[in-house]
Amino acid sequence: VWDLGRLALKALLKHRAPVRSFAWDPSPLARGGGSRLAVSTADPALFLWSPTKALAGPCPLSLAKLRWRSDGRSLLIQERDRACTCDLGPPASLNGPPTAELETAASVRPPA
Repeated sequence: VWDLGRLALKALLKHRAPVRSFAWDPSPLARGGGSRLAVSTADPALFLWSPTKALAGPCPLSLAKLRWRSDGRSLLIQERDRACTCDLGPPASLNGPPTAELETAASVRPPA
């Protein structure tokens, strides 16, 4: 992850499987310093990164496309024939001490 304002490397994210999709949180709170990046790989996990924390947690879908809700409170995780939502709370919810767990309340349902 690069800091384009300083042209400097901010963080190096390493994954076991190739990254298939990623999405930056578009909410105004995220743009104000609470930026969050969601990452999907071939592994059945969802990865979230913020400047203060990196999280990983189980996800029922892999190789999924990711799309944030405009207010940054949830994430649509979508494969070809199924999808789920992950309620994450506001960008400030990723502030605090580092942790390796991601609590998700995901329910798999066909896309509308």
